[in-house]
Amino acid sequence: MSPVAYSLDGLYVSGNIGFSEINDMNLTDRGMFSVPQKDIEPDTGMALAVAIGYRPFDMLRLEGEI
Repeated sequence: MSPVAYSLDGLYVSGNIGFSEINDMNLTDRGMFSVPQKDIEPDTGMALAVAIGYRPFDMLRLEGEI
């Protein structure tokens, strides 16, 4: 079972951290209004999340996350 299944009722706080790396892209429009090729070079990024919630009883949680 998951850790949530074993958690106690009441107030809780959780957090997440993530990392993303996207490859470079080349876009070309071959439609009626041809647009020149566009090179996109995205930066690497980090994602952070914090959540606070309340579990009044089994199988129900109220949570807000940023």
